[in-house]
Amino acid sequence: MPWSEAAAQMLLEMLKGRSQQEAAEAAGVSIATWQRTVAGAREPTISELERLAGLLPADGLPKLLASAFGGTSFAQPKIAQTVATVTAKASEGFVQVPVHDVQVAAGAGRLIDRLPPPIYHWTFSRDWMEANLKGVGQLVMVEVSGSSQEPELSDGDLVAVDLDQSRLREGLFVVRLDDLLVIKHIQVDGRIVRLMSRNPLYDPVEIDLHEPGIDERFEVVGRAVWASKML
Repeated sequence: MPWSEAAAQMLLEMLKGRSQQEAAEAAGVSIATWQRTVAGAREPTISELERLAGLLPADGLPKLLASAFGGTSFAQPKIAQTVATVTAKASEGFVQVPVHDVQVAAGAGRLIDRLPPPIYHWTFSRDWMEANLKGVGQLVMVEVSGSSQEPELSDGDLVAVDLDQSRLREGLFVVRLDDLLVIKHIQVDGRIVRLMSRNPLYDPVEIDLHEPGIDERFEVVGRAVWASKML
């Protein structure tokens, strides 16, 4: 069943004695987003709940997932099935990272409602990932569409995105603006977030974090950690 007030109440019971600010910081979300989550009005992501594991009882996370969702994965709002389908598969020192038939806009962009099942996997050495990507993370590979990040990224390049790194900070990230996924360099200046392009033909996009309803319209999906470039 979907996230509900009952599921939110179960989470609150597990976090008894913890402040909302402490829980929000542990989950990596704003206090406003956290308040909607524990009111049952917003469905949390797997990554958010996993980041809370240190504040929960020993069996808290699996019990919450099993009771609230009937399993260990569930749909993420706006980008449904993202978390459920992208967990990298590890076997005998290698990791299979799924490649999805989804374009992430670097320019005009493309609207998406859900991430489809992977069309194939790229296999990486776990040792190489630990050395170069600082760990395996929760990776998904998607295609760049457009020219706003040229020459850094070009149309058709594949980018590996770590969904575990969804805290708002500076760097190259895939973000959601309404139902549009874009890959941009994030600059943070107090309450103002600027989404920057490498291509000077594209103007920055400014987001005011105090704007009413912005938590529903803007979301950091994950950090771009690796790219396969077309030559």
